Amino acid sequence: MATRLDRLVLLLDTGSTASVRRTAAQQLGEIQKQHPGELYNLLSRVVVHLRSKAWDTRWAAGLALEEIAANVESWNPIDEPSIKQEGESNDGLKEDEDT
Repeated sequence: MATRLDRLVLLLDTGSTASVRRTAAQQLGEIQKQHPGELYNLLSRVVVHLRSKAWDTRWAAGLALEEIAANVESWNPIDEPSIKQEGESNDGLKEDEDT
């Protein structure tokens, strides 16, 4: 049995109207919002359709990527905990072992 994700990705290619394809793209964006850890899995399924011969499929895949990107949390490196390696001072420079 196909999952919801499988059906939505399939609709990007086989949707009968632009409205169906647009709705599928929007719902893929909602899936990203609900499951942020699955970003790369989601992208890998959608990017394939960017190479389709059908213009409607490429358009829907581009719209899906836009919707997915809109729901990705922005990354702020300042929020990441700093990892100090052995022999480094607080400013990230190596300390001399002779001192």
